[in-house]
Parts: sequence; C-alpha cells; structure tokens
Amino acid sequence: MKAYVVRRILLAVPMALAVATLVFLLVHLAPGDAADVLVRPGVPESVAVQIRANYGLDQPFAVQYARWMGSLVRGDLAYSFTHGRPVAAVLAEALPNTLLLSALALLIAFGLGVLVGVVQAIKPRSTDSVLSVVVLVFYSMPEFLLGLLLILIFAYHAPLEGWPVRFPASGTRSPGYEVMDFGGRLADRLYHLVLPVTTLSLVLTAGVSRYVRGSMLEVIRQDFVRTARAKGLPERSVIWKHALRNALTPVITQLGLYLPVLFGGTVLIEAVFGWPGMGKIVVDAIGERDQPVILAGSLIFALMVVLANLVADILYALVDPRIRYD
Repeated sequence: MKAYVVRRILLAVPMALAVATLVFLLVHLAPGDAADVLVRPGVPESVAVQIRANYGLDQPFAVQYARWMGSLVRGDLAYSFTHGRPVAAVLAEALPNTLLLSALALLIAFGLGVLVGVVQAIKPRSTDSVLSVVVLVFYSMPEFLLGLLLILIFAYHAPLEGWPVRFPASGTRSPGYEVMDFGGRLADRLYHLVLPVTTLSLVLTAGVSRYVRGSMLEVIRQDFVRTARAKGLPERSVIWKHALRNALTPVITQLGLYLPVLFGGTVLIEAVFGWPGMGKIVVDAIGERDQPVILAGSLIFALMVVLANLVADILYALVDPRIRYD
C-alpha cells in the first residue's frame, strides 16, 4: 500500500503539470491579454506596449512557457497583474473559503445521500417512488439555477408569513464581525454558509443517493444477507452493518469522480453567492486575462482532484479488505 501511495503521488506531479500546460496553451490562444484590460479607452497604445513588455507578454509562446515553468519549479506562482501582488498571497486568502464550502457540502451530501439511498432500497414502494421523484428533480437541476431559487425564496421572499430568518444572499460575514466573540463569529459564518452549502449539497446528494440505492438493491439480494437474517440478526444490523458496508464499495469510488463535479459546482456557486473563494477568483481572472492567477488556480484544482482520487482508492481498500494494491 505504501509503495502504491508513493507512486500515485509521484504521478500526480506530471498530471497536474499537463493540465496546467493545456490551460497555458488555451489562455495563450485566447484573444486579448491583460494589457487590453488594464489600459482604459483613450490611453495611448504605447502604454499597452510598455505593459506587455513589463510583464513579458510580448515574448514568444515558448519563452513565456519556459519562464512560467521555471518559476513553478522554484515554487513561485508569479505575480498577479490585476491584484498587484503575488498569486500565492491572492489564492492563500481564497482557498480556505473554497475548502470550507466544498468540505461541508461533500460531508452533507455523502451522509444524506447514503441515508436516502438506503431508505429507498429497503422501502421500494411508495417511499421509494416519492424519494425518486425528489432526487431526480435535484439531480437534473443546474447548481446556479437552484442557488438563484434559494436566494429568491430564503433571502428576498419569506416562504411563510412571519418567517423569522432571512439568510444572506452573498458574502461570508456580517457587519461587526470583528467585534463578535468566538460563538458569535462561528454562528455568523454558519449563517452565511447555509444557502451555498445547501445548494451544493442538494445536487450532490441526489447523485450519491442514486448510486447507493442501486448498490443496496444488488447487495440485499445476495446470499450473505439472507444468511445473516437466517441467523436471527436484527434487521437494523443486517442492513447497516452487513449490507451497507458492501454496498459502499462502489460508492466510495464515486468520491474521486465527484470532486471535479464538486469543484465545477463550487465555481458557479461562488459566482452566484458572491463567495470569495478560489473559483470566483479564477472566474474573475479569466475576464481580466490575468494569466498567472488562471494557471495557478487550474494547477491547484488539478492537484486537489488527483489527491481526492488517491484518497478514494485508499478508502476503497479499507472498506473491502479483499482489495490489495501492489
């Protein structure tokens, strides 16, 4: 197992560099550059020429790529054109917000998704029919549309007369956050997380529950489940201890596949809710042609996806002892 983990970590480096190289090529092929954004209408063209020279944007593609790779090897993520400071500092402020949003959504989605999927599998009639319709609605709904609907309902319009709470539609904290005590700050952060986390969780939960339902329906028909029941074990133990453990094996595999979906959804959710995470930073950088931020953000996203796939493989082996990695 240790040798396998080391190999996967070593393979993650060229994989992430390949992703960043592809993004570098696409950014270079896209029309315009940072000078077109920084230079306002009416400013002489000589200013744009000087900006391109200062940032090396007038150099050939091969030279720009070599300079970027050299900086990356040294651990330097370059300098942001629009933020006016190192890219590492810009992303270091935004990354914790993205990780917080993603981690909470993932935990809720897998916990709730497993529960809903098991209930659907063991109650395959009316309960399954109702839950299947609800799951299908959220599974087919785009994240940004669900987010906008939740904002309209819970931020601008109370669903019931006298509804006591209106959740914030954007931001991470309320005015006066700095003077709150620890409990107040924690409550305020959770208050601002409700709508974006709920949006991501509902969409992901729908997908997870579908996999759990299918896997559970297959497992509960197998001989070892019938044997456990024949021994007189309580039905709760049969379902949650024996059947679910075997049904989770293919579901854990989905963890690695869901990370790209999660990060893609996070980018949209951060844009909808004005959440100052890395996804929003990268989206803004695309509009501003801030190449160093785009490249660094893409590289970090690629590394996080590769790491998540590695974690999924390790959990796969822990859940099913029959699996061994050489």
